[in-house]
Amino acid sequence: MTSLAAAGLVEQLVRAPRFSAVEAYDGATIVMRADVASQRTDRILPVLRCYRLEESETWSVAWSVRGYAAALNGDSAVAYATVRGGRHEIRRWEPTGEDISWQVLPGQLGAMAFDPATGDLACTVRTADTENGARRPTAFTRSDAAWFDDQSAALGTASHGVAVWQVCVLRTDLSVIPVAADDVTLTGELAWLSSGRLVLGAARYLCDGRRRFGLLVTDSRHEPRVVFDSELDLTSPVAAPDGSRLACVGTTVPTGHEPMTQKPCLLTDGDAVSTLDTGDDRWHRPVGWADPSRLCCVAEDGARRRLVVHHLSTGHRSAVSLSASVVDAAPTAAGSAVIVSSPGSPPVLGVVDHASGAFAEVQRTPGIEAPGRLRRVPLTDVETGLSLSAWLCEPPGPPRALAVVFHGGPLKSWTDWPWRWNPWPLVATGLTVALVDPPMSLGYGSAAVAAGWRRWRTGIAEVAARQVREVRRVTALQDAPLVLLGGSFGGYLALVTAGVLRPDLVVAHGSPGDLRHVASVSDVGWQWIREYGDPDTERDRYDDQSLPAAGIPPGTRVLLSHGVNDGLVPASESVRIHRSLVRQGIRSELVLFPGEAHPVSQPSNLMAWFAWILGACKDQLGNYRPAQGPT
Repeated sequence: MTSLAAAGLVEQLVRAPRFSAVEAYDGATIVMRADVASQRTDRILPVLRCYRLEESETWSVAWSVRGYAAALNGDSAVAYATVRGGRHEIRRWEPTGEDISWQVLPGQLGAMAFDPATGDLACTVRTADTENGARRPTAFTRSDAAWFDDQSAALGTASHGVAVWQVCVLRTDLSVIPVAADDVTLTGELAWLSSGRLVLGAARYLCDGRRRFGLLVTDSRHEPRVVFDSELDLTSPVAAPDGSRLACVGTTVPTGHEPMTQKPCLLTDGDAVSTLDTGDDRWHRPVGWADPSRLCCVAEDGARRRLVVHHLSTGHRSAVSLSASVVDAAPTAAGSAVIVSSPGSPPVLGVVDHASGAFAEVQRTPGIEAPGRLRRVPLTDVETGLSLSAWLCEPPGPPRALAVVFHGGPLKSWTDWPWRWNPWPLVATGLTVALVDPPMSLGYGSAAVAAGWRRWRTGIAEVAARQVREVRRVTALQDAPLVLLGGSFGGYLALVTAGVLRPDLVVAHGSPGDLRHVASVSDVGWQWIREYGDPDTERDRYDDQSLPAAGIPPGTRVLLSHGVNDGLVPASESVRIHRSLVRQGIRSELVLFPGEAHPVSQPSNLMAWFAWILGACKDQLGNYRPAQGPT
C-alpha cells in the first residue's frame, strides 16, 4: 500500500456516483437519484436514472438525466424534476419512451406526489419570499439585505436568499394553492390522503427559540387544519397507496433531562395521531407502504440499518433479510427497491423480496474496492455498562499507526459507506482505521442516547476515550502513533478526547468548540435549545460541555478546516480554536473554504482536503511497525 494507491482511491471516491435515494418504484420501474461530480462545474450534481424490468427479468437503463426528484403514477409514467437552461422543469416520461416537457416551475421543487384518486400531481416549490421583501424596512429597498424580526433569523438564509415554500398542483396547468395558517411555515414535505386531502409538513417557531413541527391538512372544500401534537414533533409524512392513512416520524419533545426518542406515528381520516408500537427503541422511520395494512420502516440496529415490515392488522413485525445496511427503500406489495451499503462496501441498488429476502442486484457503484478487510469489534464500557461497538478497517500488512474516526451527529452511527470520512485512503497508506460508535450513537437503545444527552464532554467523550484505549488493546497498537479525526460533532470529539489520549495528529472539520456561542447563532439553534436549553439562562450547562481552553497537549499537531458559508457551525469557531492553539505554542493549521457550507462538497476541494490529511499522516507518523500483529 502506498501514497500513490491512496491518491488513486481518493480520485475514485470523488468521481464515483453516490447512490443517495430511491425516488420511485412500482415493480417494473425504478428511479434512483445519485450525486455525481461534474468536472465542468466542479460541483456534485443530482442525477436521476430510470431502470426498467425487461421480459428476461433483467434491469436495463431507460434514461438518465440531471434531475433531483421523481414520482410514479398508476400507469408507470414518471414525473421528474430537472434543470434545463437554468430553468427548473417538470417532465413526464412514458413507458413507450416518450419524454415531454410538462411544466416550468416557479422555483426549485422540494417534493412531489400523485393523488391516487385523480392523478393530479402535487409538488412543493421553494421561491423567493416576496412578502418578506414587502415587509422589509424601506431603507433596505435597494439592497440585498435579508431582514428578520423573529426567531427565523439565519446565516444560511442570508447567504442564499429569503425563500418560502409554495404548494402547486399540476392538472392541465400548474395551479398555485395558497396555504396559510397563523404562525406556521411550510417545510417542503407533502403526501396525499383520500378525498383529495393534501398533507403538508409545517413548522412554527416558539418565542423561546425552539421549533415545533407538525402537519397541515388542506383540501379544496375546507380551510387548512393544523395538526400539532403536544408531546411529539411530526415530520416526513408517507401516505398509504390508497390514501387511507398516513405514517410519519414522531420525535418526542424533551422535558427536563429526558432525551429525545423517535417512533412511527399514524394519522387517520379524523386527523388523530397514534404512536405505533415497534417492540423496541431502534428509531423506526417510515419509508413507504407495501399495501394499506403493511408499513415499511428502516430501523437503526447498531452496525446495520434494517428494513422492517409492520403488519398493522395483526401487530406482527418482520425484518427483511439483507446483507448490508439500508440507505433508502421504496416498497411495493411484493418487495422493495433498496440501496444498501456498509463501511466496507459501496452502495448497491437492488430489489429485495420481503418474504424470502432474495436480492436481485440492479446496479452497483463502479470502480471502488476496499483495500483491506473489515471486521466488527464489541466495545462494552465497564464503567457505564453500555454495549457499543466499532468497525475496524485493516490493511493487508502490519499497520504503521491507528486512526480513529468519530462520526458527526451525534445521533448517527457507522452503518453506511462513508464518502467524505472514508477510511480506506488511510488504510491504503498502511493505517488501521477504527470507526467508533460512542454514546448517543443510534441503534444501541435509549440507554446509549441518555448516557450522552446534555453531556457531550463529561458523558460521551469520557466513554469515547475508553473506547479508543480498548481499540488500541484489541489491535495491539498501544504504542503506535495515533490519529483522531472527525467532522462537526466528530471533530469536537476528536479535539475533546485529545487531552487524555495524547494523539500525534488531530483532524477536525466544521467542529463546534464553544457550544453556547454555536447554539446562539447556528441556523439549527432550535436543536441545541431542545437538548441544552436556553443559551442565555443555561450558560453553565453549555460551558461545562465546551472544548476546554487548554485541551490539546503539546506535541499534537492539529488540522482544522471549515466552510466559510457554514450556517450550522459558524466558521468563526475554527478560527477561534486555531488562534487559541497557536497562542499556546501548539502546531495548528487552518484551512477555510470560501465556497463551502457545512460539508466539503466541491470535487477540487475534496481532493485537496484528502491530500492535506494524507500528507500530514505521512509526515507525522513516521515508520512505526508493531512488534506483533493484531490479536
